[in-house]
Amino acid sequence: IPTAALAAILVYIGVKLVDLKVIASLRQFSRWEVSIYLVTLCTIVAFDLLTGVIAGLALSVFRVILSLAHLDVRVDTDSYGNSQVTFRGAATFLSLPKLSAALEGLERGKEVSLHIDGLMYLDHACKESLEEFARLYERQGGNVHLEWQRLATLSREKRLKLHAGESDHRSEVA
Repeated sequence: IPTAALAAILVYIGVKLVDLKVIASLRQFSRWEVSIYLVTLCTIVAFDLLTGVIAGLALSVFRVILSLAHLDVRVDTDSYGNSQVTFRGAATFLSLPKLSAALEGLERGKEVSLHIDGLMYLDHACKESLEEFARLYERQGGNVHLEWQRLATLSREKRLKLHAGESDHRSEVA
């Protein structure tokens, strides 16, 4: 079989694999998906199938890591200066600057409610930052409301203590 004939068959199959309707539906879903699709396609054409699949897989893993490491912080302040701070996503050391900036921007000496029920993960650095903020804010005359039990369950250290049979009766940070 001539090499040119094999190349023509591969090109034909490749063209059939590119479905413009799929690209349009991916575009409605997310730009990331289209980007991954196009990078995979271009890498397959420019190099080879294995390299293209690896590039697409690497971008997909990168996208998942980004989405899992994202922290969303929303601050709502009422007319009296009291604030409701809502956290959603994953509070990791990567999001510590965002968390700290939101907390440092709050007016001192007011009521602050920290809602962490939207967190799916909280690492030790962010937990310490929340506890330290509560301590300092209350020393400066403010009042912090935090779901301490939820904070404890998000902490791996606390889960390990609970599994070992220890209990923590602390209702607030000293």
